[in-house]
Amino acid sequence: MAVLGEGKIKTEAQFVDIDFLDVQFSEKKVYNHNLLARWQPAKRLQSQGGSLMANNPTYEELAQKVMELQKAVSDHKLIEETLRENLKRYKTLWDDAPGAYHMLDNRGIITQVNQTEANMLGYAKDEMEGKPIFDFVLPEQREEAEERFRLKLAGKRVPKHVNRIYLRKDGAKIYVAIDDTLDFDVNGKVIGVRTTMVDVTQQKRAEEKLRERKEALKLQAHSLEEVNTALKVLLRRRDEDKIELEEKVLANVKELILPYLETLKNTRLDATQMAYTGIIESLLKDIVSPFLRSLSSKYMGLTRREVQVAGFVKEGKTNKEIAELLNVSVRAVEAHRENIRAKLGLKHQPVNLRSFLLSLQ
Repeated sequence: MAVLGEGKIKTEAQFVDIDFLDVQFSEKKVYNHNLLARWQPAKRLQSQGGSLMANNPTYEELAQKVMELQKAVSDHKLIEETLRENLKRYKTLWDDAPGAYHMLDNRGIITQVNQTEANMLGYAKDEMEGKPIFDFVLPEQREEAEERFRLKLAGKRVPKHVNRIYLRKDGAKIYVAIDDTLDFDVNGKVIGVRTTMVDVTQQKRAEEKLRERKEALKLQAHSLEEVNTALKVLLRRRDEDKIELEEKVLANVKELILPYLETLKNTRLDATQMAYTGIIESLLKDIVSPFLRSLSSKYMGLTRREVQVAGFVKEGKTNKEIAELLNVSVRAVEAHRENIRAKLGLKHQPVNLRSFLLSLQ
């Protein structure tokens, strides 16, 4: 039985008016009005489910058919409600998804975009739908984006793009990672592309900061290398100046002072004057002696007097000779020698002090 209009049910040969069953359908509502008014006999009445009724159906048979129609209407309403709920759920899943989604036709026009992507770019959905997706890409990347789209439609393998830059409505840049999937119709023909996008702006900014930090550290390292090189040059120059100064002092002592001391020693000096002259000569030689400078530098714990005594010991002078040159007692010289051995780590060691001092040259 097919419902063709208000109060009409088609049979094999004629129409039967049913005033008691007035069923109207529309897009959103189904109205079931009241009951039977008149009945004209029909040879055979075909029901909605396809079963056949006698030419003269009874009231019970008609009531049964009414119940069947009412159940069909109820089922139809339930299906409509279920479809509405599923559509609402799908729309919620689409719009509120954590990822940005859009669908493109084969010209790159946005046919659908979810709310997540619209929010990400700062637009309303209707401001994006119907426009080319390339309008939202950074101008410097649009040509390359269009080429990737053409290759995708042609079935070419295109790797994910993690450096695509989109522009927000306010002009701010957003870095996104893109994943595309081809969209096909029922015949297998490519009709567009479905795209997911993930905002990786924070990641890119962190990478940029890290890159800048590395560059800064690289520059600092280069600067430190230059400073180290300069310090090495300065230290080398200082050593050269030190050697030059020592050579000048040594030359002046040998050429300008010691000759006068020799001349003074050949004059008529008494024993005391001769002793002091010898001490002056010895001290001058100590000043210019590389050994004593080395000894003072290596063993900073030695006193000035101990350095003098060490120098005389190295020259092979006896305790008595050292005492006379320094105008101290022999016992004092022996005490200095003991202190020198202790500070040089030779105490209780069977090592000759003079031999050890000679080994330091």
